[in-house]
Parts: sequence; structure tokens; C-alpha cells
Amino acid sequence: MALRVCCTPNASTPICVKGILGRSLARTPQKNKVFHVWLHIVLIGCCQPLDLLRLWSVGLCGRTLSGSVFPRPLNMSNISISASNFAASYAAASALGADPSKSVTSVADALASHYPLSKPFSAFTFGQVTVFPDREYTAHTIRDYLQGFVDSGLGIDISMANRRIEVVSPGSALCWITWSIKPKDGTQGWTWGNVYGYRRTVAWEGQIEPQEYWEFVVSDQEIGALMERKPEIMKALTN
Repeated sequence: MALRVCCTPNASTPICVKGILGRSLARTPQKNKVFHVWLHIVLIGCCQPLDLLRLWSVGLCGRTLSGSVFPRPLNMSNISISASNFAASYAAASALGADPSKSVTSVADALASHYPLSKPFSAFTFGQVTVFPDREYTAHTIRDYLQGFVDSGLGIDISMANRRIEVVSPGSALCWITWSIKPKDGTQGWTWGNVYGYRRTVAWEGQIEPQEYWEFVVSDQEIGALMERKPEIMKALTN
């Protein structure tokens, strides 16, 4: 079945916009169901932008396209402040490692809460890409990683020394974070810098992802420095 909506860009003959739907809107049951419909718009002619906006009145599942079923357009300010605060929250989670009463698991879980719940997260290192499919996998990997620090004698007293934010868009920013470690075994500490991709979204009905999270990290410095000092940590992770 097809839905036809007419728009009139000027005084000329009305132009039709044809939406091809997986099923007829008129015959679709509207009670206690959520339908995922691919809406393909074929423009025959050229409509004015305002005419296209009027298509919001076409409803799916008893609600309009401008309603809460769909996410609203990004219209956000102060993304730099949000990204900086998020980085500070991530640093606070890492700082838990300096408290001997905190377990490796509790620190890992606090860090993992800053990653996507069900979307993939990507780590880029020396041209290699590691994909973490969801938060559960990420938390497990962080636990193993931190446990390697503990087993090697370094401990996990890792704190943020500095951060710098560069806005990319209303919903994203790059966060340069400099980390510092105080080794528990008495060896000299060191610093390294990672670049994190910060994402902030607009909340909408049915959303399961958090409104802000890390999308990716570039960690050449971190892994490079670790391979020079404690290569056994990385070897354990890859075995």
C-alpha cells in the first residue's frame, strides 16, 4: 500500500510525495504495538523546505513524526562544558584505584559506566582497531587490564594530570586527557595522553543508551609506554 501526501510549493500544479510503507497506515493496528517502518520518500518534482516540514503530520502508530517516538533534532549548547565534566567524572572513576579498599572490579565498573551500553566502542592503537561490542564486554576487558597492573606490581593509582576539549559538533567533542601513574612498586611514574571521542545525545522515548559516553579512543601513547615498561601486561591480554 502507498501513502500519498500533496504539497504545493507555489501556485503551480500540486506535487505529490509518495511514501512507500511496509504496510498500510490505515490498516495497521495501533494498540500495544510498536512498528519499525522504513519510510522511503520519492520526490516527484521539487518541494519547498516548508512543504516538506508539513509531512510531520503523517502519523505512525498513532503519533506524529514530530512526536516522542522519534529523537528530536540536536539543539544543544555548552558541549565543551559537558565534555569537560564527563572527562572529570571518568577521572574520578580512575582515581578510585588509589583507595586500597576499592576492588579492581569496582574501579573497572565505574570506568565502564562511561562507555556505550549496547553500541560498539572502538580503540585505535598504532593502526590497529579493537572493537568492544557492548558495556559488559568493555567492563570485563577493563577488569583484566587493571588486574594486569596489580599483578605486575604497578598498582592502579592512575589520575588525570590535564585535559583539553575541542568541540566537533553540538553533540560531540574530542577530549585530550593526560594520565599519570604512581607505581606501587616504587619505580618511577610516567604520563601519557589519550584522545577520547565524546558523544552527547538528546533523550527520547525508548532510548536505552546513556545520553553521553565515549565513542572511541586513540591510545598510542598509553600502549606504547606500557610496552616499554611492562610488556607482560599486554601479552597477558592477548593470550
